[in-house]
Amino acid sequence: MFCEILCRMRVFLVLAFSVVGAGILLPLSADDCSAERRLSVTVYNQDLGLVRDTRPVAFEGGMNEISFTDVASKLDPTSVLVRFPGSGPNVEVFSQNYRFDVAGTGRLLEIALDREVSVRTEGGELFRGTLIGYDNESLMVREESGAIVAVRREKTADVRFHELGGDLEVRPTLLWRMTSDGSGTREVEASYLTSGMMWHAEYAARLSSDEESMELLAWASIENRCGAAFEDAELTLVAGKVHRTAEIRRPRMEMTMAGAEAPPSFQEEEVFEYHSYSLDQPLTVSNNESVQLTLFPPSTVTFDKVYTYDPTRYSKGVRVTAETENTEAMGLGMPMPEGKIRVYSAERVGSRLVGEDAFKGTAVEAEIKLFLGLAFDIKGERERTAYNRLGSDLYEESYDLTLTNSKKEAVEVLVIEHPRGDWKITESNLSYEQKDSNTVRWRLRVPPSGDAKVSYTVQYRS
Repeated sequence: MFCEILCRMRVFLVLAFSVVGAGILLPLSADDCSAERRLSVTVYNQDLGLVRDTRPVAFEGGMNEISFTDVASKLDPTSVLVRFPGSGPNVEVFSQNYRFDVAGTGRLLEIALDREVSVRTEGGELFRGTLIGYDNESLMVREESGAIVAVRREKTADVRFHELGGDLEVRPTLLWRMTSDGSGTREVEASYLTSGMMWHAEYAARLSSDEESMELLAWASIENRCGAAFEDAELTLVAGKVHRTAEIRRPRMEMTMAGAEAPPSFQEEEVFEYHSYSLDQPLTVSNNESVQLTLFPPSTVTFDKVYTYDPTRYSKGVRVTAETENTEAMGLGMPMPEGKIRVYSAERVGSRLVGEDAFKGTAVEAEIKLFLGLAFDIKGERERTAYNRLGSDLYEESYDLTLTNSKKEAVEVLVIEHPRGDWKITESNLSYEQKDSNTVRWRLRVPPSGDAKVSYTVQYRS
């Protein structure tokens, strides 16, 4: 009841006048006190949000002027859609407007030109009349007597505007003119796209002591810089790149953690060619805030640690990767959105970062490879030992690839070469696998504190 009465009163707010140290008086918007507002927010991982804002509105027969404040300042006005769910009078939209020219010091003074104002100085002296001009130094007021007073802005305590006009809003506002065939309350649902919102996944994994499995945690970081707060909103995250006509730069933000008595969880489902993750409880996301929520329950993932020596593509040493498959048998088995993953060592003396990688979006049953770094105790060397021209376009080359292991245990290294042209291997000291048209792989066992070698000859036409 109090809220309803307050909304119908002509109430004034005193806002800080940062330049002159003065107070500026503004009216409250009538829909600030909407007690039955429902919000649904869908966030994409590309600086895009879809907001569905539903509010009950009391209509009268004929033309009505309706306004929604507390909307995103970065919304795309061309994307606004209006629906009227539920029952009530028949309502149609006549016109729609988005006002983003909100109240500010310069805008208020601009509107107040040739209008009545009251200026009070720090000493308590009051000047009332018509504002005829202003600059960085003074406010010029013509009093009823015709005298013009220049009030220094640095000495001004507050300014009262008596006539605001109909073209000023305190906050970004959607306005409509709607026709109704009768009186009654009807829900109005406004949907719109806005920039300044995005989400991304963050993964953290801790290795087991035997380095054969890892405990995997997944977080969703939701960032909101769209110019509006969303209180108790239904939240859905969408993984996948939606085609847009222009790319929008991703904002950089500070991050906070969301707290709740019961940890929220997401329900995953396919939507068109994307995957969506819907939160099972309402969430409040303030403006200029980033909230982190658990995306998946913790899981234990089995993996293989693989050493790879691929000198023609990766010239810097022997790469170490953690490799597995996105299956239930390996501890996963769910669509996993792209994000950054950090892998930490097992807690022996203290946990340490052993590597991080950009995690690509991975479908169920797809292969997962995480590049963690370069092996310190395993070195590789590639040497061409022979080169012959056998014909006008036929060549023959021989190579030695030597791996040296300084560890106390034997290791297996995947040695990879990429022959060129129309090729065939004519000699090899070890069996090999042809992975594709320009990839050959050997599995080389390197003894502890020792070395091992792959030697092969290839003929090719270029």
